[in-house]
Amino acid sequence: ANFAAVSKIFNLFTAIIATISLFLAFFLLLISMTQNVMDASWEFGVLRSMGLTKSEGLRIYMYEAYVVVVSAAILGVTVGFVTASAVAVQFYSFIELPVVLTFPWLLFGIMIGLSLVTVFFAVYAPVTQINGR
Repeated sequence: ANFAAVSKIFNLFTAIIATISLFLAFFLLLISMTQNVMDASWEFGVLRSMGLTKSEGLRIYMYEAYVVVVSAAILGVTVGFVTASAVAVQFYSFIELPVVLTFPWLLFGIMIGLSLVTVFFAVYAPVTQINGR
């Protein structure tokens, strides 16, 4: 029972840190995408003059942002899991207990879902601003 309480507190702490990190990542992505769209506004205008619709332009920037975020998530999860596994194996071998590795699927799913929603809003705002011009 004591381990379960400590585990719940640790999971809550991890969720709070993850939420703060996602909040900061949203603003970093928003600033980055706004700068990226503004820098490429001339190229975007050329593509629009060649027949690219506003929704197709939005999709291009969405695809770019989603590819970057998904590849970063894959890399981060892989490196994090390998590192956590190495530390857990060392810890369990030090205290001579069987190795038990559990992946936080719920937190992982929530964070991936929130990051995909975050990408949508961080890309939608600057692209609709440039489409309005």
